[in-house]
Amino acid sequence: AASSVNLTPVPKSMAIGEGELVLPHNFTIFVDAPDSIAAEAEHFAEHMNEVAGMSVDVVAKGATPLITVIHKTGADALAPEGYTLEITSTGVTIGATTATGCYYAFQTIKKLLPPHVMAGVPDEKVTSYALPVVDIADEPRFAYRGFMLDVSRHFFEMDELKRMIDVMAYYKMNRFHWHLTDDQGWRIEIKKYPKLT
Repeated sequence: AASSVNLTPVPKSMAIGEGELVLPHNFTIFVDAPDSIAAEAEHFAEHMNEVAGMSVDVVAKGATPLITVIHKTGADALAPEGYTLEITSTGVTIGATTATGCYYAFQTIKKLLPPHVMAGVPDEKVTSYALPVVDIADEPRFAYRGFMLDVSRHFFEMDELKRMIDVMAYYKMNRFHWHLTDDQGWRIEIKKYPKLT
């Protein structure tokens, strides 16, 4: 069973249970948290609707939700980028103190689904989506988790750059080092010094 849950980076702690949670075509996400955290739930719902062809809504209250997002504060507060993720055969509970922690929790959920979900590319051949029963408590081991891109020697289109930043964030890296200048080139425009470019 352990081999069926393969996450990169590996969470701080993970307990794998038995069974799975099959996602229905229509489900709701209940958010009991500030707007910044609710926005992450909205992004996840939009992603699933677009990539998996589902009908996912974020609600403030109402019918029993499949996913519940809880704002952890006070004595229950988590590290700024930390989260808890409990998946049972009946539902999902996410705990986070910040929007970043909630974002990372949803990235973990996407990684537990078929690969095309994380890639953001619809796959009509996949008709069923299931999550393994698992209990995760995660927070970064290092505060600075960086990725560097050197555009001083190599050119990249803006779309390529944005995609790199998205993928970087999927893997829970939090610092983007943009190498803009070197003896081979100066890739940032400064109006006061036009000859640099």
